[in-house]
Amino acid sequence: MKRSVLFFLCVFGLFRLDAQTAHRMLSANRANDSLWVTDTNSYRIVKRVQLMPSSGGVITGTLGIARNPNSGSVYVVCKQTGVAGRMLGRLDVSTYTVNVIGDLGDKFSSITFRGDSLIGVTGNGAAVPESLFLIDTLSASATFMTSLGAGTDGEVICYNPAHDLIYHWSGNVTVEFESVLPYPPYTITPIVSSTTISNETFGAVYISADKFLCSNINYVFAYWSTTGTFNNMSDTTAQLARGLAFISCSRSVSGTAAICAGDSALLTASASPSYQWYKNGDTIAGATSQNFYATGTGVYNCRLNDACGTDTCLSGVHVTAADPVVNLGPDTTHCGPLVLNAANPGASYLWQDASTAQLFTVISSSSYYVTVTDANGCTGKDTVNITIRPLPVVTLAAANDTMCDSGMPVALTGTPSGGTYSGTGVTASSFDPQVTGAGTYTALYTYTDSLGCSAAGSVGLFVDLCTGIAVEDQNEIFIYPNPATDVIHLDLPASPNFPRVFFLYDQAGKLILTRELHENSETIDVSNLAEGLYLAETVVGGKRAVMMLGIHHVE
Repeated sequence: MKRSVLFFLCVFGLFRLDAQTAHRMLSANRANDSLWVTDTNSYRIVKRVQLMPSSGGVITGTLGIARNPNSGSVYVVCKQTGVAGRMLGRLDVSTYTVNVIGDLGDKFSSITFRGDSLIGVTGNGAAVPESLFLIDTLSASATFMTSLGAGTDGEVICYNPAHDLIYHWSGNVTVEFESVLPYPPYTITPIVSSTTISNETFGAVYISADKFLCSNINYVFAYWSTTGTFNNMSDTTAQLARGLAFISCSRSVSGTAAICAGDSALLTASASPSYQWYKNGDTIAGATSQNFYATGTGVYNCRLNDACGTDTCLSGVHVTAADPVVNLGPDTTHCGPLVLNAANPGASYLWQDASTAQLFTVISSSSYYVTVTDANGCTGKDTVNITIRPLPVVTLAAANDTMCDSGMPVALTGTPSGGTYSGTGVTASSFDPQVTGAGTYTALYTYTDSLGCSAAGSVGLFVDLCTGIAVEDQNEIFIYPNPATDVIHLDLPASPNFPRVFFLYDQAGKLILTRELHENSETIDVSNLAEGLYLAETVVGGKRAVMMLGIHHVE
């Protein structure tokens, strides 16, 4: 089975991050059991659910909602049948069950988080009205912080982490707006709005350092700035929303993105009360579980019904099925060694002899096979039968490999007989230095046997520029040993003409060494010269003598 895993996630949160991101906000009503899920791109309600308490009875209204920014837990202040005060509960957004923590002991109207600390405010009808309390999220016990005052009705608070201040709205005739220091001495600073506002704020949620999103008694959402600027949002409905909280819903379809041919891929959707799987946009009948085994290629997705509504990710898992293609070619007969290529770079290989390279050189007749395993664990195999025919042994020799440019053609001998001679200056089975001129040349002899297998032999030929050489002088000059190892000795004829000059050229005609000769016998060090053929030239009294010199160093 494939081992690589590819995940596509849809994350729903406060800010629009990419094309797969949606935004959801929770709000409730103080007079019934409804909780609304709102799309914050369009501010349209996408889902309405009934809140149910964990301790029995029914919820008859919800006044405050707040989300812990660190844990993500959502807390609510609600009214419950049989309880005179207000209950604190933790909301399970997957089931919309309110896990009741306890009785707050007074009529709280709004809550907000400062880090992990839950802070609540009491309403006008409370025993201790319009006051801030620190609320224990484990026991629902409330500890008095400070009195607020202001306003004739309705108390809403929201913490601003950028300013480390709690902002407070109060009143339904003339709205009072102020900031509160959340620690002693709890300094209260009134904020004078440039706009006369005469509607009660029901809920508020932090948007940015200078902006809140609020719901109000006029069934609309509005933006409030920290300086008191108020802007209604057109074409939106707040449904008398009490408390506001953004939530994040992580939706995922995960699994194996690629499978081997004939295999299946286990796909898993994130937790949800219900599931429906799709392939290429079409419903898969009966596929209503969290897990699904995909047995064919295509794009798979799952519709979920979670706290953010009913939807799928924009992307799913694209399942592909493919084994590596291995083709060593057809069965064949080949002259000489043959290289087989298993292709699929980056894969692992196992040949019949346990070798593990991509290439395999065949030198004898047999059946050859390889197993290729790609990065995903899928395998492909191929087998080929190879017959190897031996190459003929071919040689080429020259009667003389060093000659003058004015010399006669040199005979070439190739074996086995019946082959073809080729190369510059080669005609039939001879090499003509008068055609090529001075230089270094290579003659070839190609032979094809009765099975159609061919091979070639070669020989190197050196043509010297011999014009103007004083033959009688050349015959009296001795250079030995030839080939030389580390030194050469020169014996020259007796002559009153000094100095004499010795030159040494390589095969390309480049001057390698020059030496003035002052004695009839001289020794020259050639240990630092490369092995090969050289042209030695001696100039005496305006005449020159040339001969070939070989150098071969003995280890």
